[in-house]
Amino acid sequence: MRKSFFFMLAIMATVALHAAQLQTVETFKEALAAAKAKDGYVMMNFTGTDWCTACIHLKEKVLSTETFCNAYGDKLVMTSVDFPRLPELRAKISKEEGERREALLNSYQIKGLPSAVLFDANGFPFAILAGARPTPEDYMKLIEDAIKVREARDAAFAKAQGLTGMARATALAEALNLLPEPCRGKYPREVKEINLLDPENTLGYRDVLGKSEAYVKQMKALDDLAQTFRGHFAKEELLADVAKLEAFLKTPNLEPDICQLTYRLIGDSYAFMRDDANMLKAYEAAVKASPETELAGRLTEMINYTYYRLEQQKKEQEALEQQQ
Repeated sequence: MRKSFFFMLAIMATVALHAAQLQTVETFKEALAAAKAKDGYVMMNFTGTDWCTACIHLKEKVLSTETFCNAYGDKLVMTSVDFPRLPELRAKISKEEGERREALLNSYQIKGLPSAVLFDANGFPFAILAGARPTPEDYMKLIEDAIKVREARDAAFAKAQGLTGMARATALAEALNLLPEPCRGKYPREVKEINLLDPENTLGYRDVLGKSEAYVKQMKALDDLAQTFRGHFAKEELLADVAKLEAFLKTPNLEPDICQLTYRLIGDSYAFMRDDANMLKAYEAAVKASPETELAGRLTEMINYTYYRLEQQKKEQEALEQQQ
C-alpha cells in the first residue's frame, strides 16, 4: 500500500511537470507541424536574449511560469527569432541565418523587442503581440484577445463563401482588416481576389502600404546608418552611435515616424548600456514624436514596464536595508 501511494505521487508529479512545460522548437516548420498535431497555435517570439530586459522578463516571469504553461502548454508551440548583441552569441549565427532573421523582422514590421507573431495551425498570422506584460495573466489576456480576432476572421471568411462580386471582396476585406497591417499581405490569395473583384480599389487593397518618396529616402538613410552600428558593444561605441542618431534627428523635414524610429534606436542603445534614465527619456521622446502609431503604443508599454520594474527594485532594496 505504501509503495503504491508513493508510486501514485510520482506519477502525479510527472504529469504536473509535463503540464507546466511550453513546447519550444527551433524552426517555424517544426512549430507548424507540432501546432497542426494539437490543433493549436504557433508563437514566433522576436527577442534579444542577452540585452533586452523586457525580453528576459517575458521569458522568465511570463512564458516559463506554471500559470502560463498550464494554460497554453497543450495549444501553443513557440519558436524564437533571437537578436543577441554579445559577440560570442552573434558568432554562432551564420550570415544566411542572420539575414533570414532580419528578413522576418522586416516582413512583420517589428519595431521593438520583445514582439510575438501568432499563427494558426495552417501558418497564417493573425496577431502581433508587442512588448512584455508584468504578469502571466496580463499576457494571457493579450493572447485571448488575439484568439477572438482569429475567430472573427474565420467568421468573416465563412461569410464571404456565399457571396460573389463586390460583396465577396468587401467580406474578404472585412476579414483582413481585423488583422494587424503587416499580417494582411500574408494572405496572397485573398488579397489577389479582392483586387480582381475591386478594380477601382474602393477597398484600398492596392498599394495600401505605399509611402511617400521622402519617407522612403529617409527610411533608407536611417537603415544605412543603423547598419554601421553592427558589432558595437562597448559603451564608447554605443555613445558614438547615439551621437550619430542625434545628428540624424536634425535632418530637415524629418518624417514623424522616422523621427520616432530614430529615438527608439537611441533608447535601444541606452537599454544595452543598462542606462534606464536615458532609455526612458529617448522612448518618451519617440512616443511624443508620433503618438498615434502602433510603435508608440508598444513603447508606452515598455516605458510603463520599466517604471514598474524600477519601483519593484526600489522596494526590494528598501526591504533589504530594513532587514540589515
